[in-house]
Amino acid sequence: MLPQFSIRERKRFWTLFSVMLLVFCLWLFFAPNGVVRYYRLRQEIAELKQENEILEQQKSSLAEDIERLKTDPAYLEEVTRDKYGFIRKNEMIFDFSKRRKKH
Repeated sequence: MLPQFSIRERKRFWTLFSVMLLVFCLWLFFAPNGVVRYYRLRQEIAELKQENEILEQQKSSLAEDIERLKTDPAYLEEVTRDKYGFIRKNEMIFDFSKRRKKH
């Protein structure tokens, strides 16, 4: 190995080498583009892909609703009656829901 160096010098060499190796490993893990950041970015990408899938499903559902509203008069009537409370001519609405007592 290093036969011309004394034992003390070899110990110093290996200590210095170990410290440098440790510093390099720590830098490799915690550097701005290190291993820790790599795994965080992978996790973030997975979350964004999942969110993207959900948004794509919502988008297709809304596109189907729009198409039905454009082409299906019965669906359009159902939505306007349920969501907006519209009524036909000569219709009356009776509200039988319980009301709070006023004190």
